[in-house]
Amino acid sequence: MNNKTIKDPQIFISKAARNIYDNMRELDEFKNLDNKDLLFLAIIFGYINNKRKKLDVRERHPSGFTRERYLSDSENGILKAIAVTQEEKIDVINDIQLVYSIAEEYANGGVELLKEFVFDNPASFIKKYSSEIKKHFNNL
Repeated sequence: MNNKTIKDPQIFISKAARNIYDNMRELDEFKNLDNKDLLFLAIIFGYINNKRKKLDVRERHPSGFTRERYLSDSENGILKAIAVTQEEKIDVINDIQLVYSIAEEYANGGVELLKEFVFDNPASFIKKYSSEIKKHFNNL
């Protein structure tokens, strides 16, 4: 476990992902979303498709995409739950850097899937997304 504490840790994305999120914001459905909301969409797409990709420091956008202070307790709880399922140990919740690293990997793995999903037919994103989530939960 990492005992080093970082005040208000950041969650990073790749430079390529930053461009994708910026392009998404040009669409009506996404223009009012916060960074954390776009990030969570990519994390979800990565998680449900079991697509986890390490974020290389050379590919990383120089500034964080969101910070711990912008996440609600529920959102942090979701990230911690994902980390617990991946690490298969509960004490991972005490290592926020590892929790956020896992979230970054799922976001990095899911952002291309999200891009294809959004730009394939952006007008029907909500309908397609609802259908995808239902399909996933029916398979559990």
